Amino acid sequence: MNRFTRPFSAASLGLFFLLAGVQSAQAFEQKLSPDKMFTLKDLDGKDVSLEAELKSHKAVLINFWATWCDGCQYEIPDLIRLQEKYKDKGFTILGVDLAESQKKLTSFAKRAKINYPILRDFDQSVFDRYGYNGIPSSLLVKSDGTVLGEYHSAEEGLFADVEKALQ
Repeated sequence: MNRFTRPFSAASLGLFFLLAGVQSAQAFEQKLSPDKMFTLKDLDGKDVSLEAELKSHKAVLINFWATWCDGCQYEIPDLIRLQEKYKDKGFTILGVDLAESQKKLTSFAKRAKINYPILRDFDQSVFDRYGYNGIPSSLLVKSDGTVLGEYHSAEEGLFADVEKALQ
C-alpha cells in the first residue's frame, strides 16, 4: 500500500469533516447584497420593506412559501410558535408568498392563524433574486444584514440559530 492508496485514518476523516463544517458555516457569515433588499405588499396592501424590518428587529427570517406546498403547510405551526416565542425579543418572520391571489392568501392565513406578516411576491421576482429552486426556503438575517443560515424546514437548528441571533 503506498501513500496514495492508503485509507484515511479516522483522525484524518474527522479533521476533514470538521473543516468542511467550519467552511460551510463561514459561507453564511456574509452580508445580504443590496439586490436582495425588497419591498412587497402585505395582505392589507401596505408596503413592507426588508431594510426597515432589519432596522427594527435583531433578526428576520425570510420564508418563501405557498399555500399549495405541503412542506410549507407542515412548517407553519412551528413558524407560528417561533414568532410567538421571540416577537417581543426583536425577531420577526416575513412570509413571502409566491404569486397567489389576495383572496386565497387571506383565507389561508386566517384559517392557519398565521401571526407574522405575509407578503405577496406577485411575479416571483424576489424569489428569483434569491436563487432558490424550491420551497419552503428560509434565510435568517441579523439586523446588520449578516446571513446566519438557510433552512428548508422549521428544523431544530433554526430555533437554536434564532436564539443565538437574539443574544
